[in-house]
Amino acid sequence: MKLNDSKYLWFVGEVTIGILCCLVGLGLASLSDPRRYSLSASDDQYIYGYLLAGLVLTLAGVGLFLYAVKGTTAHMTPELRKQVNTGIGIGYALQCAGLLAATQWPDNLGTALTLMVPGVATFTWGTMKYALGKGYAQAYGLLGLLGVVGLVILILLPERTAGQTTD
Repeated sequence: MKLNDSKYLWFVGEVTIGILCCLVGLGLASLSDPRRYSLSASDDQYIYGYLLAGLVLTLAGVGLFLYAVKGTTAHMTPELRKQVNTGIGIGYALQCAGLLAATQWPDNLGTALTLMVPGVATFTWGTMKYALGKGYAQAYGLLGLLGVVGLVILILLPERTAGQTTD
């Protein structure tokens, strides 16, 4: 996809809407916190309503995002696609586990760091492979150090063809 291509504009729109749905959905789900209410029967409707709306919007956003992004790895070799998916997937999972460990056991930050440091390294390795697969220098993959924001930036970069330079 090229920057001025209408398919690319649709792609950017789908990714943007997917991300916005996820953010709104997570925001609504956070409003379902029962501690915000007096826990009467009528308040339960709000708790479950926010939770359900948040879950539906988040799932719709993730689905739309994944649908849009699926085509960005179509031109990669199967081996490179496997490396991208493995690096980003395992790296993200380790970072989430480290964040969960930090919130559940704040006195034991060593466990969180033990998960997060390799998670960031693995995630960044995956984004470096992703940048390579899209026709950019692997250095562009260092955007992975920004986490999901860096990954979104890489996703939105147009794919380069074989005749274009990598710098």
